[in-house]
Amino acid sequence: NIALHYINPILIVIFLVVFRSDYTFEMNDTIIWLVFPFIYLIFMAVYGSITDDFLYPFFQIDEIGVLLFSVVIIGLLGLFFLLSFLLVKIVSKK
Repeated sequence: NIALHYINPILIVIFLVVFRSDYTFEMNDTIIWLVFPFIYLIFMAVYGSITDDFLYPFFQIDEIGVLLFSVVIIGLLGLFFLLSFLLVKIVSKK
């Protein structure tokens, strides 16, 4: 859990800074990148409904309700899109 949420992001930022010239990102890439968190959200919903073990508290629809769940998911996808947008802007600058 620590590696996933703290170590991997730091390593990815370092990797992109070091190998920045090897990549050309476009704005269309940000939309494609949204597929990955969306698939993960579907996986977590299915996994949680089968095992009744949601790894994150905001996936527990029975406790927080459908409205708050929807707001959190839209917020997470929006944050992911914003971070992707910023990455494209930062990396594409020469």
